[in-house]
Amino acid sequence: MALPVGYGRRPSGEAVLDPDEQVQAVVRLVFDLFDRLGTINAVLCFLADNNIQLGVRLREGPDRGELLWRRPSRAGVQNMLRHPAYAGIYAYGRSRIDPRRRQAGRPYTGRVCTEREDWYVYLPGLLPAYISVERYERNMQRMDANRARAESIGVVRDGPALLAGLVACGRCGKKMSVRYQRGAGGKLHPAYVCGSDKTTFASGQCQQLAGDCVDEQVTVLLLAAMAPAAVEVSLAAAEQGQAQRAQVDQIWRQRLERAEFAVDRARRQYQLAEPENRLVVRQLEKDWETAMGERQRLKEEYDRFLAVRPRTLSAAEREQIRALAADVPGIWHAPTTSDADRKQLIRHLVERVHIEVIGTNEKVKVQVTWAGGHRSESETVRPVACLTAQLLPATHHPGPAVRGRRDERRADRRPPQRRGPASSEAQQDVHQERRP
Repeated sequence: MALPVGYGRRPSGEAVLDPDEQVQAVVRLVFDLFDRLGTINAVLCFLADNNIQLGVRLREGPDRGELLWRRPSRAGVQNMLRHPAYAGIYAYGRSRIDPRRRQAGRPYTGRVCTEREDWYVYLPGLLPAYISVERYERNMQRMDANRARAESIGVVRDGPALLAGLVACGRCGKKMSVRYQRGAGGKLHPAYVCGSDKTTFASGQCQQLAGDCVDEQVTVLLLAAMAPAAVEVSLAAAEQGQAQRAQVDQIWRQRLERAEFAVDRARRQYQLAEPENRLVVRQLEKDWETAMGERQRLKEEYDRFLAVRPRTLSAAEREQIRALAADVPGIWHAPTTSDADRKQLIRHLVERVHIEVIGTNEKVKVQVTWAGGHRSESETVRPVACLTAQLLPATHHPGPAVRGRRDERRADRRPPQRRGPASSEAQQDVHQERRP
């Protein structure tokens, strides 16, 4: 069995954790980052931004067993998160060769992954573990949920629809998709659409409604639920960030220690050489200078890292966190809070949101299923702007009469943003767009 990154073998053949502390620290950091960030891409970006590399042992050749540091890749991070060995599980049969996919002359093609039930061997507790089996199972479930499939909520994306992936149709129970329409100023407005039957059976669309009103309603419920625990959650997040900075700082200090050791070894090799053997002395002198240059480069990078990311939170920063936690709506609506941040927070507290348009009017029933199973129901109002414009021409009144009746009702009409009565020009535009 080929051992993954972070493992080694004793001369007896027993599998053990890699004896290098930095290798172990990087492996543990990858799993901690996935717990906090939730996606493989976010973990990879963090490692790349902080110049953190993975320690790999050579498996063959004259330098077998030597430690090399390589930059992480998406496939490498995914393999680490999916490999059962990190949970202490010995598994065999995770992949097999499919003859239909093999290519002639390429012996490593045609390999496909198999489901857990099809593995030949599954023995927990046989290997030294970095994480628990329960944590490994959660990671697998989270990666499966991140895949863009109809039955999963998918990964958090950058669109403004806060409930993307969480919304289900209150009529048929199927997952609703998101569509965007560009409004004034180029702003995107989401709409939640239940079009599964239309796509599958070419039947009518179940329901569709503007997403802003639903997002606003769920946001009100969410902020009300978060208010009692805002301070505790904020301080816990601050402590988690501080622990993560400590992990990264530890890896940097281990890199500096390794560079210091390389300089010391090069110095001792140079001093032990015979001065008369100039061919050897010149090469050892170059190696010493190279090691000192690498040490200086790492020190400069570490200083820049400390300047941008301080290792500990100051007292002023902690007080600022406490002050901000008292104003949860202010943090939620702050320009520095991205839509991805809001959606990530919603997914921690909300499991599913069922929405249903009541009859043919503007009222919408919203049912929120919270984490833990509790449900709450409420109603909101969706924007309705085009119904009258579509019905008036059917009365066969002349154009001036239609415009007059629109003006009579203008005081009772609001645009989709519900800021006030719609102007005559706006109503004329809607009438022209909906004119048969």
